[in-house]
Amino acid sequence: MSIPFHRRGVAVLAAAGVVFTVAILVRGPLVDVMTNPAGFAQAAFQQRTRLAWAGVLGGGVLEVLGLAALYAAIARYHAGSRSARAGWALSTAGIALALTLFGFMAMAAPKVAGLYLQGDRRAMEVVVSFFTSRLSMAILGAMTVAYVLGCLLTAIALWKHTPAPKWAAVAFVLHAPLIALPVPFPLEIAGSVLLLAAALGFLALDGPPPAASPARPVEERVPAGVV
Repeated sequence: MSIPFHRRGVAVLAAAGVVFTVAILVRGPLVDVMTNPAGFAQAAFQQRTRLAWAGVLGGGVLEVLGLAALYAAIARYHAGSRSARAGWALSTAGIALALTLFGFMAMAAPKVAGLYLQGDRRAMEVVVSFFTSRLSMAILGAMTVAYVLGCLLTAIALWKHTPAPKWAAVAFVLHAPLIALPVPFPLEIAGSVLLLAAALGFLALDGPPPAASPARPVEERVPAGVV
């Protein structure tokens, strides 16, 4: 029996949780570039850190696809849910903005770290300005608010309009601030695990079957010459 499209998509959301968890474990705790630029450079320049951030970037792409599938699953139960529509739009916008951060850490930060380790002490100013400029602060703030609020609205729609496990909706709400905010390493891991757990719970969403179209009446044709 074929698996419905939206369930395959929600499985992609679970895959994002797996990728995030593995990548964060490989990367290790974050180093504050403001207080320890040398430690940040050494960590960012390591090959495993580059691969880990590339994994986080890939997980973000998977999550964008998974969020769209989750919205489609909710729509099968309540097509006019405003909270589901707003939640999908906001959470997708939040993770899309986060992709810029993931891409910077995966591709630009290692090059800047290499220059710093070679003796160019001013190179790290690029990373500092990336996190402290007004534009960057605005983007990071918008990313956090959009993602957390979007996940909250999506969870409300799941709770009200679908038979999704209640614990899965709660887990989906709780994971958002742990993913979007700078939290201690164990809580960061907990956030990615909660996303995985929530997505596994959402796999139970089959949705009501589409209504069958009414059968068209069949016209009886009388052979010529009978009448």
